[in-house]
Amino acid sequence: RRAPIGERTAASETSPSDMSAPGKYRPVTARSCAMEVLLRCERSGQYSNIALDAALERSGLSAEDRALTARLVYGVTERRITLDRILSSLSDREDLEPEVRTALRLGLYQLAYLDRIPDHAAVDESVRLVSRRASGFVNAVLRQFLRTGKLIPLPPEPDAADLAGQADPGTDPVAIPAISVSGYSGSGSFSAVCPDPAHC
Repeated sequence: RRAPIGERTAASETSPSDMSAPGKYRPVTARSCAMEVLLRCERSGQYSNIALDAALERSGLSAEDRALTARLVYGVTERRITLDRILSSLSDREDLEPEVRTALRLGLYQLAYLDRIPDHAAVDESVRLVSRRASGFVNAVLRQFLRTGKLIPLPPEPDAADLAGQADPGTDPVAIPAISVSGYSGSGSFSAVCPDPAHC
């Protein structure tokens, strides 16, 4: 039996999401905090703004990294359908662990939509979010996306039901607030006012 990508073994390196149980995990980077929030929303159905506020409250992150965390959470939530379509075009694996899929969504979002974050930082930091066993897969998928020229596949033709009152099917039901974006890249920073995290 082929083990799902990301399935942990005794020798696997511990990832940030392995310590997501209350009292065990304290986010230490913007990306690991964003990953915790996204996983919590996926597993419990909690609204992204509520989960984000709770995670940031206990994170100890700087104002700069808190802003990047919010940017990543709202952006991945807003673009989830598109990100999954990109992922499907790069890999036919459907048996991905939630942590691996979420790390890939975070990496793809940064590569596709955050042009002020260097590609190498987006790839390297996404790889750090997963176990050692899954790191090669995450690295390969993200670098394949770069080799395609960051090609985003077109969605399938919508039918009438898709078009009826649903302008953006990937949008989080919670209104996305305006945030001050200050992104961490490992070698520098940027600042901008982003009225809509999905389109800046």
